[in-house]
Amino acid sequence: MANLHQLLKAMVEKGASDLHITTGSPPQLRIDGELVPLKTAPLSPVETKQLCYSILTDAQKHKFEEDNELDLSFGVKGLSRFRSNIFMQRGAVAGAFRMIQFKIVPMTELGLPPVIEKIATLAVREVPGVHEFATGETAGGEKPIAISLDGKSATIEIHLVIEYGFAVHSVTEKVRTKVISALENLFGLDVTAVDIVIDDIHLELAEPAVE
Repeated sequence: MANLHQLLKAMVEKGASDLHITTGSPPQLRIDGELVPLKTAPLSPVETKQLCYSILTDAQKHKFEEDNELDLSFGVKGLSRFRSNIFMQRGAVAGAFRMIQFKIVPMTELGLPPVIEKIATLAVREVPGVHEFATGETAGGEKPIAISLDGKSATIEIHLVIEYGFAVHSVTEKVRTKVISALENLFGLDVTAVDIVIDDIHLELAEPAVE
């Protein structure tokens, strides 16, 4: 069985817009609006779960198992960025993957005031339950805050570590609201999406008693 990286690579090379992974069918690519199955054996429930779980953090796996659905975006170095929906279908894990057709541009190259990244950072830090921005290996090598612009429309991706005990949905919604409000009010941007990736959960351990 091919791994997910190989399937995404085939998707890019064949010019497909989407990759569909479902039980009982080979992986399928959407090319020019038509679903085209790859020439492999149909996937079993174990294989679809393995493929879909291969891109999830432990926190994301936990959220998916609670909600039976998960939306996320991620990048594959040297390949592209992708948006994914993981869901349950006929009692088995399934996934749809779409290539994102835009370039992540550093804030300093956008022609916007350099303070924009600081404003977004401050807005995020105001939300209870946010421990820190995920960086380095924790964020899978992604920037803590990444932004794409199309005119004055902005799409933002934020990688976070949250505190244990806070509801993930509540924290992400508050972060999204804070960031949109700050950037639209201060810079006049039309923030069309704020994708929030929870890369880890921070557990505060009690200090040992001093005798």
